[in-house]
Amino acid sequence: MLKSIHSGDNGVRTRRSDPNIEVRSVSGKVTLLPLEERRAKGRGLRRVLPRLSQEQYVANAYRPDPVHILEQQANGRDRDSVAMRYRQMAESPLEFFRGSGAIMAWDLSRILVTNLTVQLCGDAHISNFGFFGFPERVMMFEVSDFDETMTGPWEWDTKRLVTSAVLAARSIGLSSKSCLDVAHATSAHYRRKMAEYAELTPLEIWYSHVAAESLLDFLPDVRQRQPTLAKIRKARKRGRKALLSAATNIAVEGGRESHQQQIELLPDEEMSSTVQPLFAKYLQCLPEDRRWLLDHYHFVQAARLIGGVNNVGMRQYVIVLASRDDDDLFALRFKEAAGSILSPYLRPSLYRSEAERIVQGQQLMQALSDPFLGWVRHRDESEFYVRQLFELPASPDFSRSSASFLKTYAEVCAETIARGHARSGDPVQIAAYIGKDGSFEEAIARFAMKYADQVELDHQELVAAEKSGRIQTMP
Repeated sequence: MLKSIHSGDNGVRTRRSDPNIEVRSVSGKVTLLPLEERRAKGRGLRRVLPRLSQEQYVANAYRPDPVHILEQQANGRDRDSVAMRYRQMAESPLEFFRGSGAIMAWDLSRILVTNLTVQLCGDAHISNFGFFGFPERVMMFEVSDFDETMTGPWEWDTKRLVTSAVLAARSIGLSSKSCLDVAHATSAHYRRKMAEYAELTPLEIWYSHVAAESLLDFLPDVRQRQPTLAKIRKARKRGRKALLSAATNIAVEGGRESHQQQIELLPDEEMSSTVQPLFAKYLQCLPEDRRWLLDHYHFVQAARLIGGVNNVGMRQYVIVLASRDDDDLFALRFKEAAGSILSPYLRPSLYRSEAERIVQGQQLMQALSDPFLGWVRHRDESEFYVRQLFELPASPDFSRSSASFLKTYAEVCAETIARGHARSGDPVQIAAYIGKDGSFEEAIARFAMKYADQVELDHQELVAAEKSGRIQTMP
């Protein structure tokens, strides 16, 4: 174990690790290796999988029809929701990429990896990040969706993020060289941040975060900083109250659209058979202090959310509560959980509940977690995870972004992913494998360019399937 020694005159006993003695974690499940050994193992992986080989992508000869993969995902789901999803995906290669995570998961599972595992976001495209107003009244930049989170190779998140940055760059008409520059900058920033996290203690990594204002530090053009800061300040000023007021109005009036989702009133039968029992079960699962807090609120309204490119066929509900002062609103979002698109290619989750997998993955990756985050099982055996409705306006419309802002935004996304990987994996080994000479970012950038070409081909397949009548899209 640990060897104790006397420090000298003051008689205080200190401790140091003997590299020849095995040290176990608190749980006893993990062997804690000395730093130099971890660095050596990371560098040694370069012999097994050279960094430049991370560039490789060739469509597998047995690669399934991409539209068929999407059709398999749609089996058993609401036809109108599927048609809405196809319509959104057909709009552009970037929108197609948002909904085609299952296709990329198949492709990534055929590519060699270092076998250094982390908690994956699972769907780390550039549109899946944004500004959030957390319950602690802190504005932060975070991943916005953890439905696909699993334990898996760190390369998968990194390659998906950088590929999405290339597609976003192409969507605003950047040249091939400029797109490669964006990809290179994104992967280089991941390398730099992982090297920084490798020098921190686990506790320092745990408390690190990406504040919303930090986005300004990356903006190369001073003229861009003021409007971006104004947007953040406006979001903070309006905050949750304005968002929940809108949610209440939508619940009452129904039929409005928000972030490509329709929100509509619930029929009485669904309210009594599903929403109210779910809410009652959720309250029973909360710790005492949070139940006490919710006792100060009463039920106002509930609504169903429909749509969203990655939410096809999944039930979602918003429950709006108010305290004695009706201006003090509080809303919870219940979202049905399904299996991860990554699960066919990775080791089984440690959690038997899909909703618990999502909640635990989010808590592991995020710097701040919602104290009302939880999960509950309905009597029909379906599972829902629950969180506050506290997100503010999320990712920007990249079709209107400048090249410099896109590059900056992608770098901050890379920092966010690197932090999540460092919290849940071994940043020392990952950083040692990546190194400092630029080989890693060169390889990842070139992979992203190749895979973006593949995405554009797959998008064309979807458009052709729409034109031929193979799939139906909502007009």
